[in-house]
Amino acid sequence: LYHKVDGTSGYEVALALATGQAPRIRRRSGPYSVASSFPLRIFQPARVESAPDAATIREVEAAYPGTLIWSECVTGQPLTDFESIEDGQSFRYAIVNVGAADREELMHRFQEIETRLAYRFDSQT
Repeated sequence: LYHKVDGTSGYEVALALATGQAPRIRRRSGPYSVASSFPLRIFQPARVESAPDAATIREVEAAYPGTLIWSECVTGQPLTDFESIEDGQSFRYAIVNVGAADREELMHRFQEIETRLAYRFDSQT
């Protein structure tokens, strides 16, 4: 996310520090003015009815340059164990990192991406 806005990766800074060099930190030289990480969560037990495959994720990332998507579930998977692997209240099923020119565009891009990913769940209450 820092790279999207500032043009400097946190990994670049960590590597410089680890090798005894002064990190080269740039400000506001990235391709976007704003960036965010959107964790996608459900708050009740469910089974994944539909999750995007790797090809769909690549298509969505290509349609929105600079976007990174991590899917953490597959079609048919039960999402029920909130206690031992999550925060006890929800289950994270994906993460979307996206950048944009401003907050309004950021939210619009995220909403379009979320729609295109088309996750669907069957409640298991």
